[in-house]
Amino acid sequence: MTALFVPLALGTLLWSGIGLAAFPRELWDVAEFWTVWPAAIVLTGVCGFVWPGHALRHAGLAFGALPVVMLATGLATGSSFSLLPLGLVAMAALALPGAILAAATGWLARQR
Repeated sequence: MTALFVPLALGTLLWSGIGLAAFPRELWDVAEFWTVWPAAIVLTGVCGFVWPGHALRHAGLAFGALPVVMLATGLATGSSFSLLPLGLVAMAALALPGAILAAATGWLARQR
């Protein structure tokens, strides 16, 4: 249960914080996003090491709050959501390094 809660809670905290800092702009339009993004990647890597074997789950949970924050920001600003599909593709691309790092650290943890 902890393996689910930790990446979800910390990912939600990271993305919600940057959502508040960026409001009303898009998340990746503020410089702080590019500090939070590597932190989320490191978070997935640590989770992959602590709970090996679930790299995609760790990345999905840690980065899963990102589209929720994007939707909340869009609703609050009256966005048309015309670029939502592109934003979801970008979110998946941004989560990919985290999944790769979690897989690598999970492999290292199993080798110990």
